[in-house]
Amino acid sequence: MMQKTLLALLACPKLLRPVAALNALTLHRVHKDVSFQPVNGQPTLTRATPNGTNPQKAVLYLHGGAFVIGGLRDYKGLVSGLANAGLCAVYFLDYSKAPESPFPAALDEAEAALDYLQEQYGDAYVSVAGDSAGGNLALALTHRVLAKGAAKPSAVAVFSPVTDLTKRSTTFDANAGSEALLPQGFVLRGNAAYVGAADPKDPEISPLYGTFEGAPKMLFQVDRTERLYDHSTRMVTALREQSVEVVLRETDGLMHCYQMYSSVTPEADRALAEAAAFLTAD
Repeated sequence: MMQKTLLALLACPKLLRPVAALNALTLHRVHKDVSFQPVNGQPTLTRATPNGTNPQKAVLYLHGGAFVIGGLRDYKGLVSGLANAGLCAVYFLDYSKAPESPFPAALDEAEAALDYLQEQYGDAYVSVAGDSAGGNLALALTHRVLAKGAAKPSAVAVFSPVTDLTKRSTTFDANAGSEALLPQGFVLRGNAAYVGAADPKDPEISPLYGTFEGAPKMLFQVDRTERLYDHSTRMVTALREQSVEVVLRETDGLMHCYQMYSSVTPEADRALAEAAAFLTAD
């Protein structure tokens, strides 16, 4: 009732950002056994590490928020839950937001962050994860490095990713009544602000239209009642047609990006445990 209403009413990202952060402080829970540290020389990266560990594997986490909101305060619960479940280092990227910084600013920053982590840990020990708009960036980043012939992440896990910004989703309208979190205006305004003057069918914007032969294994988690449900199912179909190893995990009756409620709900804890195991497996 509170979150969906606020997302619908506050059209200005500058107003919505602090409200979203306050909302996270009220509703999310940070895992007590995980510490956060800034990364020297990388002002947009923050490292979350389980206390008393020296992780040999890293996850680059790209957050959601319709490309216009989101930050570390909003995502400490999810990030700490993922780090604790995987006993790995999770690096949160506070990328530039639209409308101030439209495409390709966030994607460029994600690529630079992946390069940095691969230099620190080695290509085989760095995976990528993201939710919603961040899931879009995770897939677009994978597409970009494959196209360049650059080092790819070891695995990719996405939670309810945005994969098609061309407004061709059938579940966006069909699931309007069952969607627990996302109002229509918030999603469409964020997408438009991010795309700007670019072509929304560019695979770096809409990964659904990309080429992914040779991609790493991927995990998708999505709920059938979401507006963005077919963003996952269509993407999974496209990936499988290109011989990419994909796991699709579907639920019923959960909110968009329910993984944010780590240490609050058992559904979120189970989802993050699955994602952590997938991302850190040898």
